Amino acid sequence: MPSVWVWRSALPTSTPQNMAHCFKNLDEASQQECNKLTAMRDTLLRALDSSTSFDALTTAANNYLPWLCAVLRATETMAPALSAPLNFSWCMPYTVRYARTPATATSLRFEHAMVMLSLAFSYRKRASEILSSNFCSSSSSTSSSSTSGVDGGNEGMMMMTITDGETIKQSASLLCKAAGVFDWLSSQPLMAWANSLICAETNTEFHSAWSSVCLLEAQELTLRKGLTGGNVVISGGTAAKLMREISRRAGEAASVFEKLAKAGEGVVSGDEMRLRGVGAYLVGTSAVYRGWMHRVLGVAAYNEMKKGVAVAHLAEARPTDQESKMLFNKKQLRETVMPEFMKGVTAEVEETVKLYNAYSKENSTVYFETVPKPAQLTLPDPAMLAKPSPYIPPEPAPLSIHFKDSSSCSIQ
Repeated sequence: MPSVWVWRSALPTSTPQNMAHCFKNLDEASQQECNKLTAMRDTLLRALDSSTSFDALTTAANNYLPWLCAVLRATETMAPALSAPLNFSWCMPYTVRYARTPATATSLRFEHAMVMLSLAFSYRKRASEILSSNFCSSSSSTSSSSTSGVDGGNEGMMMMTITDGETIKQSASLLCKAAGVFDWLSSQPLMAWANSLICAETNTEFHSAWSSVCLLEAQELTLRKGLTGGNVVISGGTAAKLMREISRRAGEAASVFEKLAKAGEGVVSGDEMRLRGVGAYLVGTSAVYRGWMHRVLGVAAYNEMKKGVAVAHLAEARPTDQESKMLFNKKQLRETVMPEFMKGVTAEVEETVKLYNAYSKENSTVYFETVPKPAQLTLPDPAMLAKPSPYIPPEPAPLSIHFKDSSSCSIQ
């Protein structure tokens, strides 16, 4: 069973903003009401600091969101003359040009999306913290270029060393919650502000890809629990189905991150490397689990005296040329982005090649069975056990806004 790695993302950060400035000519009571909302937002910004506990962060986000939704609804339903444009600025964890200089948009929907993105990444961060204390630092292209938007100590990969069933269950649940938030984000139509920013974090493909990453990591944990003990026991056949789906999802998500990385090429140095770091992690994950699927099937065929079939499966367990090019021929990715992860992938590949050579030699000298072509191999249907936990947006908080000219707006 391969080691389980969970990518730990940094969190977005923002700058303070007076929420009363969303409206024009507020009376004193409404001004005080908006000051409370400003205080809630300030609490969330402080909670986004890396030293803050997960509970404090999620509590701050969940306290702020109903009131943010109320202001959003109010500004979209009242007369345009009563609302005021307000710039919200956020530093991004993956788009370098918006790490040093915040991305700014005059949109409460941008604010809403970034708070949701923070919530999703906080679930992922907490899942990785629970799983392991072995932090494998990301590359210099990630951590050394970090500024206010990216905490180098927060981004990279965590290798799971804990196999306790309850711990695995808790972390998998958090990843499924994160997937639900990413799914909600991906369902929101792109607004004008998203198109004008041209950054990965506001792209619905980015959100969908992260949902898949969350679910495949949750499935890895489920698989680990089933194969290493506990109340759930997974057979070899079922394991192969789960491995195939992990590999498939990782490959598809890797393609999205590579696409987004290409979009960032030539804009700001380093933009594409952060996304390619995640992409390389996913390419490695896809290769390892596809390899393990074929190893499971190959060993089963070998034990059933189907020596030629076993050799064919082990041949397919090796990385493809495209995977090898991505993982082993790019020095910066191999040596600086995630050295410990790459060592693990390399060890898996070497073990697969060793087993392939042993099976191939035995078949060519003892059994002389015909080795089927890849298209002739029977593969199990992919299966997914991990499911996203649907995110249900909160109802807007009761908000009454009154203006000096006696106009009013009530959101119940």
